[in-house]
Formats: sequence, structure tokens, C-alpha cells
Amino acid sequence: MRPLVASAKALAAAGLLLGPATAIAQDEPADLAQAQQLIAHGPHTLTGRPGATRYSLPQTDAKGKKKKPKSKTERVYAGNEVVYLLPWSDKVAAAIAKGNGSIPLTRAYLMTEGGAAQRYNARTLTREDGSFRIRGLKPGRYVLITEVPYQAAVTIRQDTGKTRTETTTQGYGTFLNGVQIGFVPTSSTSVTSPIYRYDNAISDLKHYIVKVVEVRSDAPVTNLGEIE
Repeated sequence: MRPLVASAKALAAAGLLLGPATAIAQDEPADLAQAQQLIAHGPHTLTGRPGATRYSLPQTDAKGKKKKPKSKTERVYAGNEVVYLLPWSDKVAAAIAKGNGSIPLTRAYLMTEGGAAQRYNARTLTREDGSFRIRGLKPGRYVLITEVPYQAAVTIRQDTGKTRTETTTQGYGTFLNGVQIGFVPTSSTSVTSPIYRYDNAISDLKHYIVKVVEVRSDAPVTNLGEIE
């Protein structure tokens, strides 16, 4: 099976993008065979809805007054985001192990050291509600890669340009009949530190998802549901 190059919009509408990355590399025969065998066209479909959980954003009423959110946290989704489905192979497994549980590192290793799976993979775009559907899959193990851009309330530390100096003095006391009547300093130490201001703001963030999934052989559609 050769990589298939076609219109991204046309294939996205069909729910299936099969194609190569821009880079062309020399694949090892065994690795190439693993990727090609699994990504070959099949009768199964994979669906799901990638999302991120954030603290609820500040809300205001019609008069501009702050009001309490309905819940402490909320789910957010993103449309028109690429979902990659890499066929499982020894190189893919090695890249995941090398990532050692770090999602950003694992994602980077899969994209650079995933072998033939970097070119022989399925792709689609999320819908407006954040869900996706990939058709034409064979049953087996895959690695799903995507990201969810979102906004979150954050606290930003600002330097005011002012400083604060704290001085510690050491010495000994003078006593009369067991009562301290004075203090004789012997040394002192001063520490100067900047004064910060903390402001609330809305920041653009990204939630990265790397998930090992199994397309089931006993059902035409495997629904992953909510994907964190």
C-alpha cells in the first residue's frame, strides 16, 4: 500500500485522511510491513470526543456584575483540529517507552521516531463540537494524537519595580536581677527582594492528548467517548 495523497477537505468530509508526512525516509522492511498491514482499509469505525477540563471562567450577569459559575470545572472542546491515528508497531512502542509518561515528549518522539507510522496513518478533523469519526479501519491497536486549544483563567505575576528590604539583627541582651534591660547588637543582615503584583488574566493554552486505543473486532463502531 502506498501513501495516499488527496484533498484534505474532501477526505475530512468523508471522515478519513490517509497520507504521508512531508518528509520521506527509508523504512525498515519489518517496520514498514507492520504499519502497512494495520493501516490497510478495513470495515471498522473509530469515534470519540477529545476535550480538556479547566476551572470555570469568571462569569458576569447582564449588568456586568460577577456571578458564581454553575460548577467549579467545565469541559472544553475544539473543532477543526487534526486527529492522528498511528498504527501500532515496534517503533511506535519504543517511542512511547522513551517518552516515559511525559505527553509532550511522547508526542515529539512519535512524530520524529515513529518510523513508517509517521507516513502510513489515518487522520481526520474534529467537528464543531470537538468529536471525530475515522472510517475504514482494521481492528487492532493504534495511537491517537491530537490537541485541544482552550482559554483558562490564570494569575500573572507582575514586577512593580519596587523592592522590600528586611533586616535581621543579631546580638545579646543585658540583664539586671534576671530581667532584660537592654540589647547589644553585634551584627545585622539585610535582604532586598522585589515586590510583585498579581493580576488575573485569560491565557491561551493547549491540552495535548496521546492515547493508546483499540479498534474492536466484535463491533462495527468503537466509541471512545470523552477523551482527556
